[in-house]
Amino acid sequence: VEEHPHPPRRAFLHELGRDPEEDTLVYEESDPQWYVGLDKSRDRKYIFLLAANFDATEVRYIKADQPLSDWKLFAKRKRKVKYFPEHHADHFYFLSNDRAVNYKILRAREENPQKLETWMPHDPKRALTGLVVHRDFFAITLREKGSEEIYIHRAGDAHGKKVPMAEGEHAILLWTELEYASSNIRYTYQSFITPKTVIDYDIRSGVAKIRKKQRVPGWDPRGYVSKRLWVKNGSVRVPVIVVHSKRLKYDGKNPTLLEAYGAYGICSDPYFSITKLSLLKRGWVMALAHPRGGGEMGWQWHEDAKLKTKHRTYEDVIAVADDLVRQRIASREKLVLLGGSAGGMMVGAVLNMRPDVIGAAIAYVPAADTVTSSFDESLGGTRLHYDETGDPRKPDMYRYLKKYSPYEAVHAAVYPPLLVRANMNDIRTPYWEAAKWVARLRKHSTGTGPILLKTETVAGHFGKSGRYEWIKDRAFDFAFLISLFAKMETR
Repeated sequence: VEEHPHPPRRAFLHELGRDPEEDTLVYEESDPQWYVGLDKSRDRKYIFLLAANFDATEVRYIKADQPLSDWKLFAKRKRKVKYFPEHHADHFYFLSNDRAVNYKILRAREENPQKLETWMPHDPKRALTGLVVHRDFFAITLREKGSEEIYIHRAGDAHGKKVPMAEGEHAILLWTELEYASSNIRYTYQSFITPKTVIDYDIRSGVAKIRKKQRVPGWDPRGYVSKRLWVKNGSVRVPVIVVHSKRLKYDGKNPTLLEAYGAYGICSDPYFSITKLSLLKRGWVMALAHPRGGGEMGWQWHEDAKLKTKHRTYEDVIAVADDLVRQRIASREKLVLLGGSAGGMMVGAVLNMRPDVIGAAIAYVPAADTVTSSFDESLGGTRLHYDETGDPRKPDMYRYLKKYSPYEAVHAAVYPPLLVRANMNDIRTPYWEAAKWVARLRKHSTGTGPILLKTETVAGHFGKSGRYEWIKDRAFDFAFLISLFAKMETR
C-alpha cells in the first residue's frame, strides 16, 4: 500500500483464495513522479501495465490467459511521448503523440508490436482523444472546432462517419463498458441548456435513442440560447460559450459569470448546472472561456500556454472579458471571474495583471502561492506543477513564476471584491496558500470592496461530500454576488 499522498507505484499478482500478504510484486516504479495502473484490452485478450507521469507513458503487456508469463515492453519511456495501446483481431493499435501533438493512431501485428505503421495520421486541425474498440467497429473521439465529437469506423478502416449531435456547444462522455460485440455505442450528452442525457446510438441504422434523461422540474430550455463566440487576442481566436435568456438584451448592463480554467490540457466543456439555473433565471449571462493552456482546441492549445508561455492563458481570459464588455453582453461592474485550483491561480494572475478588468471574482482552492508550494515535493500536486508551470528551483523559472504568481505579484491597486474558498484537508492546493494571498491582498488593495476568505474544516480539494453540501456552498457564493451587486444599485 502506497503512503498518501503519492500515487500508486507498485503492481502485484494476487492468486484468488490466498492471503494478500503473499502477493507477488510484478512491477515497482522507482521514479516518484511516475505512477502505475492496470487495464485490459476491450477484447479481453491482453492485460496492460501502464507507467506514466504527466507527459510520458511506458506500457507492458501479457496475454490475459497467461497471467504467470513475463511482462513484455512495447516501447521504452521517452520524454514528452505518450502512447496508449488497444487490441483488435491480430493487431495492436496505439494512440501516440510521438511527433504528433494532436495524436495519431499507429498499429502493428501482434507477433511484432515494434514494427509500427501509421493507421490514422496526425491532423493539426483535429485532436484525437480516445479509441473504443468493438468487434465490428471502432468509436473514435476527437476534438474539432472547440467540441468533442464521435466518429464511427468500420473495424480496421481509418475513414469514419461523424455521429450527429443536437448542439454545437456540448459535452460528451463515451462509455467504454458496453459489450464488445454490441452494435451500439452509448454516450452521455449535456450542454449549458440540455440536462444530462444517456443516449444509445445504433451504428447500423444511425438511430439515436434516449435511455435516461436528468429530470429538472420547471426547466424549459426553449427560453434560452447557447452559442459559441470567437474572441481575437492578437493572432489567436479564443472560443467562449455564452448562454442566457432569449429575452435578454445586449445593453451593457447584464451581470455575467465568466468561468475559465486553462491548464494541464484539461477540457472545460459546457455542463448542465442546476445551481447556475438560479442565476440564469435572474437574468444573468453564463460565459465559459477556453483560453490557451486547456485542451478544448486540441493538444497544441495546451502546449501554447505552459511553462514560460503560461502568461498567455491569463491574457486570453482578459481578452474575453474585454470583448464581452465591448459587445455589451456584460457589464464591467457586474462581470464576475470564477476559477478553481489552477483556475484559481488564473483568477489571481488576471487580477494582478488587470485588476480593473472585472467587477468581482470567486477563487476556489486556488494555487495562489505557486512559488513556495512548488518547493515542497511532499504535496500531492507538486510533481505535476513542474511539467505545467515550471520548477522554481531553476533560477529562470523562479523569476518567471514570481511575475504572475497570485501571492508574489500582488501590488498596490484597486482590487475588486473577492471571495476565496479554501479547504483544510486539501493536499493539492493547501489552505495556507489562499490565506497568505488574502492577507496580502487586504494589505495592498486600495479598493473598498470586501476580500473574503471562507475555509472549510472538513473538506478536501473538491469540497465537502454530499450534493446538499455542494448546493449550500453554491448558494453562499451566489448570495455573495447578488448582495454585492444589489448594494451597487442602491448607491
